[in-house]
Amino acid sequence: MTEADYKREIREKIKDRGGKCVPIITGEMTEKGTPDIIGCMHGMAFVIEAKLDYNEPSKIQEQRLKEWANAGAIVLIVYMNRHLPKYIAEFLEHESQINLPGYCIFRPPGRDHQRPA
Repeated sequence: MTEADYKREIREKIKDRGGKCVPIITGEMTEKGTPDIIGCMHGMAFVIEAKLDYNEPSKIQEQRLKEWANAGAIVLIVYMNRHLPKYIAEFLEHESQINLPGYCIFRPPGRDHQRPA
């Protein structure tokens, strides 16, 4: 599975559950470090940075994600895993977690949720 396939699968799972999301296509008109997917589900804005394996976001990506979190969006960094898109949609649907403010990183099963300050 390529990164493009992975992002497409994430978007499809979110749309299947009633969410709206769009992919961000990078180019000279796009702010450097912009997350891969921007959307809304159950009245909550979210952004998703999708990563292959366990690569970490770059410094500029971290900065952009923090800006989105400071603006009130749920921020997810997800790592390629065959079943992960299902968990993203479930995470976004879960009221007790979606209402948490700030910067959320969702890791594949077996890795803890982290909420940096």
